[in-house]
Amino acid sequence: MDFTLAAADRQHCEAARRLAREHLSAAVPPAGFDQAGWRRLGEFGLFQADLGDPAGSFRRAARLLEACGTGGADRGLLFAAGAHIFGCLWPLIQLGTPAQHTHWVPRLGTGEQIGALAITEPEAGSAISALATTVTTEGEEVILSGAKTLVTNAPVAHVMVLIAKEFPKRGSLGLSAFLVPTDAPGVTIRPLATVGLDGAPAGDVELRSVRLPAASRLGPAGGGLGVLLSAMQAERTAILAGFLGAAEFDLARCHQYLKNRRRPGEQTSLADHQSVQHTLAEIRCRLEAARWLLYRGLWEVTHGTDRIAWPAMVKKTVSEAVYDCAHKIQCLYAGAGWRNIDRSATAVQDTLAILSASGTTDVQLNTIATQLSKTLVPLT
Repeated sequence: MDFTLAAADRQHCEAARRLAREHLSAAVPPAGFDQAGWRRLGEFGLFQADLGDPAGSFRRAARLLEACGTGGADRGLLFAAGAHIFGCLWPLIQLGTPAQHTHWVPRLGTGEQIGALAITEPEAGSAISALATTVTTEGEEVILSGAKTLVTNAPVAHVMVLIAKEFPKRGSLGLSAFLVPTDAPGVTIRPLATVGLDGAPAGDVELRSVRLPAASRLGPAGGGLGVLLSAMQAERTAILAGFLGAAEFDLARCHQYLKNRRRPGEQTSLADHQSVQHTLAEIRCRLEAARWLLYRGLWEVTHGTDRIAWPAMVKKTVSEAVYDCAHKIQCLYAGAGWRNIDRSATAVQDTLAILSASGTTDVQLNTIATQLSKTLVPLT
């Protein structure tokens, strides 16, 4: 496999790192959603989507998110951007009608408007067989009723890709997807307090007999499972690319901190101690292993060879790797980590939060296990 980036791609990634270093890496990021940072990402072109090459746009967005992370961008902002791109814009590009593309893609592509993905429910969680949000058809309109929770970007979003039950007797094949403007009558959004990822605001969504044109349906009636899978494949594979970049940034910053620390009466720095060096080396190895798994998963998904097992393997491996590395880095800071020096404790909170996003480790393991017979090398 050739991992070499074209010269133009390398330059674009370096420009993204520069943008993050100069404008997105404040020692104390803005409280809550970073509107100014979002505008800069939009002006930079992070959200731009090529309708003629959606797979190329997908890979490009992941590379640029990683580059922003290596420049020190806040994980909350990176997660909000990933939810917008992979949870909303990607399924819209793949499955939307020309009219939906014309109406939504230009504004979402510049970041002028913000997208969200609404699946999880207060009682059902992410168990699609138990979703209770319903949709009925009345003439040329559809009527949505129900509730969603833990919707990333909901308090700042302009449109949600929302999954609802349309044909109850069909189980998961009876779901449909809709593009729901957040200012539609009957939609109520309440901010939700969470631990970590302050820059990616989450919210509860209530739908009280929300009437929308039937043309708001994304994909065919009963095609919601396909929309959901499209979004989950993208999120699980690529949304943590920025977290890998952020972990690399944190590792470099921690190494520099340890090089500058000496015990009283010693000439050598803390970074010269073998046990410390081994921990740093372990972190480096784990991040690189997770990084290449992510990009292999990107290749598998965008080439259509495996869109089930690979996203699950990437999500499980990368989320666990970045959390473990954040925890190890905080421990290396010792007492300074307790004081959140270099935002090391914040990194632990942020990475802890993504262990459950887009499905917990157990959910990913279930998916991987169901695909073993298809993915293992045959013995005969």
